[in-house]
Amino acid sequence: MNWKSILVRVILSVVLLLLFIGFQYLGQNPYLTWYFQSLYRIESARIETTLSDTGEMEVHEVVHYRMRKPFRGVFREISPVRYEVMNNVMIWTEELDTQDVEFSSLPQGGFSARVWLVPRGSTMRLDPRKYPRVTLHVKYRVRNVVENGGDIAQIFRQFWGEWDAPVELLEGVFDFPEHVSVKHVYTHPKMLWQKMGNRYLFRVFHLPPQSIAEARFVLEPLPNMQYAVKNPTLSWEEVERMEATYQREVRNQVLSWMGILGVFIFLFLIIYLVLGREVPVDYERFYEQEPPYQDPPDLVNAVVQNLTSRVGEEGVAAALLDLYHRGVITFEEEGQKRFIRLNATPPLHDLPSSEAKLLKILQQFATDNTFSFDALRERLEGSVSEARSFNRSFQAYENEIMAELRRRRYLQNTGNILAKGLAILMMFLSLAVLSAWRPETAHLLPLWTVLSGIFFFGGGAIL
Repeated sequence: MNWKSILVRVILSVVLLLLFIGFQYLGQNPYLTWYFQSLYRIESARIETTLSDTGEMEVHEVVHYRMRKPFRGVFREISPVRYEVMNNVMIWTEELDTQDVEFSSLPQGGFSARVWLVPRGSTMRLDPRKYPRVTLHVKYRVRNVVENGGDIAQIFRQFWGEWDAPVELLEGVFDFPEHVSVKHVYTHPKMLWQKMGNRYLFRVFHLPPQSIAEARFVLEPLPNMQYAVKNPTLSWEEVERMEATYQREVRNQVLSWMGILGVFIFLFLIIYLVLGREVPVDYERFYEQEPPYQDPPDLVNAVVQNLTSRVGEEGVAAALLDLYHRGVITFEEEGQKRFIRLNATPPLHDLPSSEAKLLKILQQFATDNTFSFDALRERLEGSVSEARSFNRSFQAYENEIMAELRRRRYLQNTGNILAKGLAILMMFLSLAVLSAWRPETAHLLPLWTVLSGIFFFGGGAIL
Protein backbone atom coordinates (compact mmCIF):
# COMPACT_ATOMS: atom_id res chain seq x y z
CA MET A 1 0.00 0.00 0.00
CA ASN A 2 1.56 3.30 -1.10
CA TRP A 3 1.36 6.62 0.70
CA LYS A 4 -1.36 7.92 -1.61
CA SER A 5 -3.69 5.06 -0.68
CA ILE A 6 -2.94 5.62 3.00
CA LEU A 7 -3.65 9.36 2.62
CA VAL A 8 -6.96 8.69 0.85
CA ARG A 9 -8.04 6.30 3.61
CA VAL A 10 -7.08 8.77 6.32
CA ILE A 11 -9.04 11.55 4.59
CA LEU A 12 -12.09 9.29 4.16
CA SER A 13 -11.88 8.26 7.82
CA VAL A 14 -11.78 11.90 8.94
CA VAL A 15 -14.72 12.75 6.68
CA LEU A 16 -16.72 9.82 8.09
CA LEU A 17 -15.89 10.90 11.64
CA LEU A 18 -17.02 14.48 10.97
CA LEU A 19 -20.22 13.21 9.33
CA PHE A 20 -20.88 10.98 12.33
CA ILE A 21 -20.46 13.91 14.73
CA GLY A 22 -22.82 15.92 12.52
CA PHE A 23 -25.37 13.08 12.58
CA GLN A 24 -25.11 12.88 16.37
CA TYR A 25 -25.66 16.61 16.70
CA LEU A 26 -28.62 16.58 14.31
CA GLY A 27 -30.04 13.62 16.21
CA GLN A 28 -29.72 15.69 19.41
CA ASN A 29 -27.47 13.29 21.23
CA PRO A 30 -27.57 14.70 24.79
CA TYR A 31 -23.83 14.16 25.15
CA LEU A 32 -23.06 16.45 22.19
CA THR A 33 -25.74 18.95 23.20
CA TRP A 34 -24.16 19.14 26.65
CA TYR A 35 -20.63 19.39 25.27
CA PHE A 36 -21.39 22.27 22.91
CA GLN A 37 -24.03 24.18 24.89
CA SER A 38 -23.79 23.54 28.61
CA LEU A 39 -21.76 25.81 30.89
CA TYR A 40 -20.87 23.14 33.42
CA ARG A 41 -20.50 19.51 34.34
CA ILE A 42 -21.62 17.98 37.62
CA GLU A 43 -18.90 16.33 39.66
CA SER A 44 -21.26 14.99 42.30
CA ALA A 45 -24.69 15.47 43.80
CA ARG A 46 -26.23 14.29 47.03
CA ILE A 47 -30.00 14.35 47.58
CA GLU A 48 -30.99 13.82 51.22
CA THR A 49 -34.64 13.23 52.04
CA THR A 50 -36.02 12.79 55.53
CA LEU A 51 -39.58 11.66 56.18
CA SER A 52 -41.17 12.99 59.36
CA ASP A 53 -43.74 11.21 61.50
CA THR A 54 -46.44 13.39 59.95
CA GLY A 55 -45.56 12.30 56.40
CA GLU A 56 -43.94 15.57 55.41
CA MET A 57 -40.61 15.08 53.64
CA GLU A 58 -37.69 17.46 53.92
CA VAL A 59 -35.36 17.46 50.90
CA HIS A 60 -31.86 18.89 50.81
CA GLU A 61 -30.02 18.85 47.47
CA VAL A 62 -26.29 19.52 47.28
CA VAL A 63 -24.99 19.81 43.71
CA HIS A 64 -21.29 20.34 42.97
CA TYR A 65 -20.76 22.11 39.65
CA ARG A 66 -17.51 22.23 37.71
CA MET A 67 -17.85 25.25 35.42
CA ARG A 68 -16.69 24.90 31.81
CA LYS A 69 -17.56 28.25 30.22
CA PRO A 70 -18.03 31.85 31.39
CA PHE A 71 -21.18 32.05 33.52
CA ARG A 72 -23.42 34.42 35.46
CA GLY A 73 -25.15 31.87 37.68
CA VAL A 74 -26.86 28.50 37.83
CA PHE A 75 -30.41 27.35 37.31
CA ARG A 76 -32.67 24.84 39.10
CA GLU A 77 -36.21 23.80 38.29
CA ILE A 78 -38.31 21.31 40.26
CA SER A 79 -41.81 20.30 39.20
CA PRO A 80 -43.89 18.29 41.68
CA VAL A 81 -45.08 14.93 40.41
CA ARG A 82 -48.04 12.75 41.33
CA TYR A 83 -49.73 14.16 44.45
CA GLU A 84 -46.81 16.23 45.76
CA VAL A 85 -47.17 19.76 47.15
CA MET A 86 -43.98 21.75 47.83
CA ASN A 87 -43.26 24.66 50.17
CA ASN A 88 -40.54 26.43 52.19
CA VAL A 89 -37.97 26.60 49.37
CA MET A 90 -34.49 27.86 50.32
CA ILE A 91 -31.53 28.24 47.95
CA TRP A 92 -27.93 29.24 48.61
CA THR A 93 -24.47 28.60 47.18
CA GLU A 94 -20.92 27.97 48.34
CA GLU A 95 -17.58 29.09 46.82
CA LEU A 96 -19.41 32.13 45.42
CA ASP A 97 -21.96 34.27 47.24
CA THR A 98 -25.52 34.27 45.92
CA GLN A 99 -26.32 37.75 44.64
CA ASP A 100 -29.99 37.15 43.97
CA VAL A 101 -32.48 34.34 43.31
CA GLU A 102 -35.07 34.92 40.60
CA PHE A 103 -38.05 32.64 41.27
CA SER A 104 -40.78 31.61 38.87
CA SER A 105 -43.68 29.67 40.35
CA LEU A 106 -44.95 26.36 39.00
CA PRO A 107 -48.15 24.51 39.99
CA GLN A 108 -48.37 22.80 43.41
CA GLY A 109 -45.53 24.86 44.84
CA GLY A 110 -43.02 23.87 42.17
CA PHE A 111 -40.50 26.44 41.08
CA SER A 112 -37.77 27.39 38.67
CA ALA A 113 -34.99 29.49 40.15
CA ARG A 114 -32.28 31.47 38.41
CA VAL A 115 -29.47 31.83 40.93
CA TRP A 116 -27.45 34.96 40.14
CA LEU A 117 -23.79 34.87 41.13
CA VAL A 118 -23.25 38.33 39.63
CA PRO A 119 -25.52 41.35 40.15
CA ARG A 120 -28.97 40.54 38.79
CA GLY A 121 -29.35 41.58 35.14
CA SER A 122 -25.62 42.16 34.76
CA THR A 123 -23.88 41.19 31.52
CA MET A 124 -20.69 40.38 33.41
CA ARG A 125 -19.61 36.75 33.25
CA LEU A 126 -17.35 34.89 35.65
CA ASP A 127 -14.24 33.14 34.34
CA PRO A 128 -14.32 29.38 35.06
CA ARG A 129 -10.53 29.36 35.32
CA LYS A 130 -10.76 31.73 38.27
CA TYR A 131 -13.99 30.35 39.70
CA PRO A 132 -13.99 26.68 38.69
CA ARG A 133 -16.46 25.33 41.25
CA VAL A 134 -19.88 26.24 42.57
CA THR A 135 -21.90 24.27 45.11
CA LEU A 136 -25.67 24.73 45.00
CA HIS A 137 -27.90 23.98 47.98
CA VAL A 138 -31.65 23.59 47.50
CA LYS A 139 -33.85 22.84 50.50
CA TYR A 140 -37.62 22.43 50.55
CA ARG A 141 -40.48 20.47 52.08
CA VAL A 142 -42.88 18.14 50.27
CA ARG A 143 -46.26 16.84 51.39
CA ASN A 144 -48.40 14.02 50.00
CA VAL A 145 -45.38 11.88 49.22
CA VAL A 146 -46.81 8.84 51.01
CA GLU A 147 -49.61 7.12 49.08
CA ASN A 148 -51.92 4.66 50.84
CA GLY A 149 -53.55 1.93 48.82
CA GLY A 150 -55.70 -1.06 49.72
CA ASP A 151 -53.04 -3.47 51.01
CA ILE A 152 -49.83 -1.41 50.78
CA ALA A 153 -48.48 2.13 50.88
CA GLN A 154 -45.70 3.53 48.72
CA ILE A 155 -43.25 6.37 48.32
CA PHE A 156 -42.41 6.81 44.65
CA ARG A 157 -39.81 9.54 44.47
CA GLN A 158 -37.72 10.83 41.57
CA PHE A 159 -34.64 12.31 43.23
CA TRP A 160 -32.80 13.19 40.01
CA GLY A 161 -34.39 14.25 36.77
CA GLU A 162 -33.41 15.30 33.27
CA TRP A 163 -30.40 17.49 33.93
CA ASP A 164 -28.63 18.75 30.80
CA ALA A 165 -25.23 17.57 32.06
CA PRO A 166 -23.88 14.18 33.14
CA VAL A 167 -23.19 13.56 36.80
CA GLU A 168 -20.11 11.60 37.84
CA LEU A 169 -21.48 10.50 41.22
CA LEU A 170 -25.09 10.73 42.35
CA GLU A 171 -26.13 9.80 45.87
CA GLY A 172 -29.69 9.58 47.13
CA VAL A 173 -30.39 9.23 50.86
CA PHE A 174 -33.81 8.36 52.30
CA ASP A 175 -34.38 8.47 56.08
CA PHE A 176 -37.61 6.99 57.43
CA PRO A 177 -39.09 6.97 60.95
CA GLU A 178 -38.70 3.76 62.91
CA HIS A 179 -42.38 2.81 62.61
CA VAL A 180 -42.25 2.85 58.78
CA SER A 181 -41.77 -0.71 57.51
CA VAL A 182 -40.30 -1.08 54.00
CA LYS A 183 -41.34 -4.31 52.29
CA HIS A 184 -39.59 -3.86 48.93
CA VAL A 185 -37.44 -1.35 47.03
CA TYR A 186 -37.43 -0.77 43.27
CA THR A 187 -35.02 1.58 41.48
CA HIS A 188 -34.99 3.11 38.01
CA PRO A 189 -32.44 2.45 36.66
CA LYS A 190 -30.82 -0.38 38.58
CA MET A 191 -28.36 1.11 41.04
CA LEU A 192 -26.23 0.22 44.04
CA TRP A 193 -27.98 0.68 47.36
CA GLN A 194 -27.60 -0.30 50.96
CA LYS A 195 -29.75 -0.23 54.07
CA MET A 196 -28.49 1.09 57.40
CA GLY A 197 -31.26 0.80 59.94
CA ASN A 198 -34.12 2.73 58.35
CA ARG A 199 -31.78 4.78 56.15
CA TYR A 200 -31.33 3.86 52.49
CA LEU A 201 -28.36 5.05 50.47
CA PHE A 202 -28.39 4.85 46.64
CA ARG A 203 -25.36 5.45 44.40
CA VAL A 204 -25.13 5.89 40.63
CA PHE A 205 -21.85 6.51 38.82
CA HIS A 206 -21.50 8.34 35.49
CA LEU A 207 -25.17 9.01 34.89
CA PRO A 208 -25.67 10.47 31.37
CA PRO A 209 -27.41 13.80 30.73
CA GLN A 210 -31.24 13.82 30.60
CA SER A 211 -31.37 10.69 32.79
CA ILE A 212 -33.63 10.19 35.75
CA ALA A 213 -33.03 8.36 39.03
CA GLU A 214 -35.99 7.29 41.10
CA ALA A 215 -36.86 4.87 43.86
CA ARG A 216 -40.12 3.18 44.78
CA PHE A 217 -40.52 2.05 48.39
CA VAL A 218 -43.35 -0.41 49.02
CA LEU A 219 -44.50 0.07 52.62
CA GLU A 220 -46.93 -1.35 55.11
CA PRO A 221 -50.09 0.83 55.06
CA LEU A 222 -49.82 4.10 57.02
CA PRO A 223 -53.48 5.13 57.47
CA ASN A 224 -52.81 7.50 60.38
CA MET A 225 -50.09 9.57 58.72
CA GLN A 226 -51.24 13.19 58.56
CA TYR A 227 -49.82 14.17 55.16
CA ALA A 228 -50.42 10.88 53.35
CA VAL A 229 -52.87 10.68 50.45
CA LYS A 230 -55.27 7.97 49.38
CA ASN A 231 -54.52 6.23 46.07
CA PRO A 232 -57.40 3.84 45.36
CA THR A 233 -55.64 2.19 42.40
CA LEU A 234 -52.53 1.31 44.40
CA SER A 235 -52.06 -2.39 45.15
CA TRP A 236 -49.23 -4.87 45.30
CA GLU A 237 -50.35 -6.41 42.02
CA GLU A 238 -50.46 -2.97 40.35
CA VAL A 239 -46.92 -2.16 41.53
CA GLU A 240 -45.60 -5.46 40.19
CA ARG A 241 -47.38 -4.87 36.89
CA MET A 242 -45.89 -1.36 36.52
CA GLU A 243 -42.39 -2.53 37.41
CA ALA A 244 -42.63 -5.44 34.98
CA THR A 245 -43.79 -3.00 32.28
CA TYR A 246 -40.79 -0.75 32.92
CA GLN A 247 -38.35 -3.66 32.77
CA ARG A 248 -40.00 -4.96 29.60
CA GLU A 249 -39.82 -1.56 27.86
CA VAL A 250 -36.11 -1.22 28.64
CA ARG A 251 -35.40 -4.79 27.56
CA ASN A 252 -37.46 -4.49 24.36
CA GLN A 253 -35.72 -1.29 23.30
CA VAL A 254 -32.31 -2.89 23.69
CA LEU A 255 -33.27 -6.20 22.07
CA SER A 256 -35.09 -4.55 19.17
CA TRP A 257 -32.06 -2.55 18.06
CA MET A 258 -29.70 -5.45 18.67
CA GLY A 259 -32.07 -7.54 16.55
CA ILE A 260 -32.09 -4.95 13.75
CA LEU A 261 -28.29 -4.94 13.79
CA GLY A 262 -28.33 -8.74 13.63
CA VAL A 263 -30.68 -8.62 10.62
CA PHE A 264 -28.29 -6.31 8.78
CA ILE A 265 -25.33 -8.59 9.54
CA PHE A 266 -27.34 -11.60 8.34
CA LEU A 267 -28.35 -9.84 5.09
CA PHE A 268 -24.77 -8.77 4.37
CA LEU A 269 -23.62 -12.35 4.98
CA ILE A 270 -26.29 -13.74 2.61
CA ILE A 271 -25.36 -11.18 -0.07
CA TYR A 272 -21.70 -12.16 0.26
CA LEU A 273 -22.35 -15.89 0.14
CA VAL A 274 -24.81 -15.76 -2.76
CA LEU A 275 -23.62 -12.79 -4.84
CA GLY A 276 -20.25 -11.74 -3.48
CA ARG A 277 -17.90 -14.64 -4.27
CA GLU A 278 -16.03 -15.42 -7.47
CA VAL A 279 -17.00 -18.46 -9.51
CA PRO A 280 -14.23 -21.09 -9.15
CA VAL A 281 -12.21 -21.72 -12.33
CA ASP A 282 -10.63 -25.12 -13.02
CA TYR A 283 -7.10 -24.14 -14.04
CA GLU A 284 -3.99 -26.21 -13.31
CA ARG A 285 -1.18 -23.67 -13.63
CA PHE A 286 1.54 -26.33 -13.34
CA TYR A 287 0.34 -28.07 -16.50
CA GLU A 288 -1.05 -25.23 -18.60
CA GLN A 289 1.53 -23.65 -20.89
CA GLU A 290 -0.79 -21.19 -22.58
CA PRO A 291 -3.42 -18.87 -21.09
CA PRO A 292 -6.74 -20.74 -20.84
CA TYR A 293 -8.54 -18.18 -22.99
CA GLN A 294 -8.42 -16.57 -26.42
CA ASP A 295 -9.35 -13.09 -25.24
CA PRO A 296 -7.43 -10.03 -26.45
CA PRO A 297 -5.08 -8.41 -23.94
CA ASP A 298 -7.04 -5.16 -23.62
CA LEU A 299 -10.10 -7.16 -22.54
CA VAL A 300 -7.99 -9.07 -20.02
CA ASN A 301 -6.65 -5.79 -18.66
CA ALA A 302 -10.16 -4.44 -18.17
CA VAL A 303 -11.20 -7.61 -16.30
CA VAL A 304 -8.16 -8.38 -14.18
CA GLN A 305 -6.65 -5.00 -13.37
CA ASN A 306 -9.69 -2.72 -13.50
CA LEU A 307 -12.43 -5.16 -12.46
CA THR A 308 -14.55 -4.54 -15.60
CA SER A 309 -14.73 -0.80 -14.94
CA ARG A 310 -12.55 0.38 -17.86
CA VAL A 311 -9.56 -0.45 -20.04
CA GLY A 312 -6.33 1.11 -18.81
CA GLU A 313 -3.25 2.41 -20.57
CA GLU A 314 -1.55 -0.94 -20.01
CA GLY A 315 -4.42 -2.65 -21.85
CA VAL A 316 -4.06 -0.35 -24.86
CA ALA A 317 -0.29 -0.94 -24.90
CA ALA A 318 -0.85 -4.70 -24.71
CA ALA A 319 -3.30 -4.51 -27.63
CA LEU A 320 -0.68 -2.65 -29.71
CA LEU A 321 1.85 -5.38 -28.89
CA ASP A 322 -0.65 -8.02 -30.02
CA LEU A 323 -1.10 -6.14 -33.32
CA TYR A 324 2.68 -6.16 -33.63
CA HIS A 325 2.86 -9.93 -33.10
CA ARG A 326 0.17 -10.39 -35.74
CA GLY A 327 2.32 -8.43 -38.19
CA VAL A 328 -0.23 -5.63 -38.56
CA ILE A 329 2.10 -2.92 -37.24
CA THR A 330 5.78 -2.45 -36.48
CA PHE A 331 7.54 -0.14 -34.06
CA GLU A 332 10.25 2.01 -35.55
CA GLU A 333 12.37 4.98 -34.59
CA GLU A 334 14.50 7.49 -36.43
CA GLY A 335 16.81 9.45 -34.19
CA GLN A 336 14.72 10.75 -31.33
CA LYS A 337 11.43 10.03 -33.10
CA ARG A 338 9.45 6.92 -32.37
CA PHE A 339 6.42 5.91 -34.39
CA ILE A 340 4.19 3.06 -35.46
CA ARG A 341 4.20 1.90 -39.07
CA LEU A 342 1.06 0.32 -40.46
CA ASN A 343 1.93 -2.67 -42.63
CA ALA A 344 0.09 -3.42 -45.83
CA THR A 345 -1.48 -6.70 -44.78
CA PRO A 346 -4.60 -8.44 -46.01
CA PRO A 347 -7.69 -8.21 -43.76
CA LEU A 348 -7.37 -10.45 -40.68
CA HIS A 349 -10.61 -12.31 -40.04
CA ASP A 350 -9.47 -13.51 -36.60
CA LEU A 351 -8.63 -10.01 -35.39
CA PRO A 352 -10.60 -9.26 -32.16
CA SER A 353 -13.23 -6.59 -32.60
CA SER A 354 -11.62 -4.30 -30.00
CA GLU A 355 -8.24 -4.48 -31.73
CA ALA A 356 -9.97 -3.82 -35.06
CA LYS A 357 -11.37 -0.60 -33.54
CA LEU A 358 -7.91 0.32 -32.25
CA LEU A 359 -6.39 -0.37 -35.66
CA LYS A 360 -9.03 1.84 -37.24
CA ILE A 361 -7.93 4.70 -34.97
CA LEU A 362 -4.31 4.22 -36.06
CA GLN A 363 -5.34 4.25 -39.69
CA GLN A 364 -7.58 7.30 -39.22
CA PHE A 365 -4.87 9.44 -37.67
CA ALA A 366 -1.84 8.06 -39.52
CA THR A 367 0.07 10.02 -42.15
CA ASP A 368 1.56 7.94 -44.98
CA ASN A 369 0.93 4.77 -42.94
CA THR A 370 2.89 6.25 -40.04
CA PHE A 371 1.34 6.95 -36.66
CA SER A 372 3.13 9.12 -34.08
CA PHE A 373 1.81 10.00 -30.66
CA ASP A 374 3.73 13.29 -30.71
CA ALA A 375 2.25 14.21 -34.08
CA LEU A 376 -1.21 13.17 -32.83
CA ARG A 377 -0.87 15.45 -29.80
CA GLU A 378 0.05 18.45 -32.00
CA ARG A 379 -2.78 17.63 -34.39
CA LEU A 380 -5.41 17.44 -31.66
CA GLU A 381 -4.19 20.58 -29.94
CA GLY A 382 -4.51 22.49 -33.18
CA SER A 383 -8.03 21.39 -34.13
CA VAL A 384 -11.13 21.04 -31.98
CA SER A 385 -12.92 19.00 -34.64
CA GLU A 386 -10.00 16.56 -34.84
CA ALA A 387 -9.97 16.24 -31.05
CA ARG A 388 -13.69 15.47 -31.04
CA SER A 389 -13.24 12.94 -33.81
CA PHE A 390 -10.46 11.20 -31.88
CA ASN A 391 -12.54 11.15 -28.70
CA ARG A 392 -15.47 9.58 -30.55
CA SER A 393 -13.24 6.92 -32.09
CA PHE A 394 -11.52 6.09 -28.82
CA GLN A 395 -14.88 6.01 -27.04
CA ALA A 396 -16.12 3.53 -29.65
CA TYR A 397 -13.03 1.38 -28.91
CA GLU A 398 -13.70 1.45 -25.16
CA ASN A 399 -17.41 0.80 -25.70
CA GLU A 400 -16.56 -2.28 -27.74
CA ILE A 401 -14.69 -3.73 -24.77
CA MET A 402 -17.32 -2.74 -22.21
CA ALA A 403 -20.12 -4.20 -24.36
CA GLU A 404 -18.29 -7.52 -24.44
CA LEU A 405 -17.81 -7.40 -20.65
CA ARG A 406 -21.48 -6.66 -20.08
CA ARG A 407 -22.41 -9.55 -22.31
CA ARG A 408 -20.21 -11.95 -20.35
CA ARG A 409 -21.33 -10.62 -16.95
CA TYR A 410 -18.03 -11.30 -15.27
CA LEU A 411 -18.90 -9.06 -12.34
CA GLN A 412 -22.58 -8.98 -11.56
CA ASN A 413 -23.40 -5.76 -9.72
CA THR A 414 -26.60 -7.00 -8.11
CA GLY A 415 -24.82 -7.88 -4.87
CA ASN A 416 -22.87 -4.64 -4.94
CA ILE A 417 -26.03 -2.57 -5.39
CA LEU A 418 -27.86 -4.44 -2.63
CA ALA A 419 -24.92 -4.12 -0.23
CA LYS A 420 -24.49 -0.41 -0.89
CA GLY A 421 -28.23 0.22 -0.56
CA LEU A 422 -28.28 -1.57 2.79
CA ALA A 423 -25.16 0.33 3.85
CA ILE A 424 -26.79 3.70 3.12
CA LEU A 425 -29.93 2.62 5.00
CA MET A 426 -27.75 1.48 7.87
CA MET A 427 -26.01 4.87 8.07
CA PHE A 428 -29.31 6.75 8.19
CA LEU A 429 -30.62 4.35 10.82
CA SER A 430 -27.86 5.63 13.09
CA LEU A 431 -30.08 8.69 13.52
CA ALA A 432 -33.06 6.52 14.42
CA VAL A 433 -31.02 4.72 17.08
CA LEU A 434 -30.58 8.02 18.90
CA SER A 435 -34.34 8.54 18.97
CA ALA A 436 -34.64 5.38 21.07
CA TRP A 437 -33.70 7.15 24.29
CA ARG A 438 -36.30 8.50 26.70
CA PRO A 439 -35.77 9.96 30.17
CA GLU A 440 -36.62 6.51 31.57
CA THR A 441 -33.97 4.88 29.37
CA ALA A 442 -31.46 7.73 29.08
CA HIS A 443 -29.13 5.80 31.40
CA LEU A 444 -28.53 3.60 28.32
CA LEU A 445 -27.32 6.60 26.32
CA PRO A 446 -23.73 5.21 26.06
CA LEU A 447 -25.21 2.06 24.51
CA TRP A 448 -27.35 4.06 22.06
CA THR A 449 -24.28 6.11 21.07
CA VAL A 450 -22.16 3.00 20.51
CA LEU A 451 -24.94 1.31 18.52
CA SER A 452 -25.38 4.47 16.46
CA GLY A 453 -21.64 4.41 15.73
CA ILE A 454 -21.78 0.73 14.73
CA PHE A 455 -24.62 1.43 12.31
CA PHE A 456 -22.91 4.52 10.85
CA PHE A 457 -19.32 3.29 10.54
CA GLY A 458 -20.43 -0.23 9.59
CA GLY A 459 -22.41 1.21 6.67
CA GLY A 460 -19.60 3.62 5.82
CA ALA A 461 -17.02 0.81 5.73
CA ILE A 462 -19.18 -1.21 3.31
CA LEU A 463 -19.68 1.84 1.10
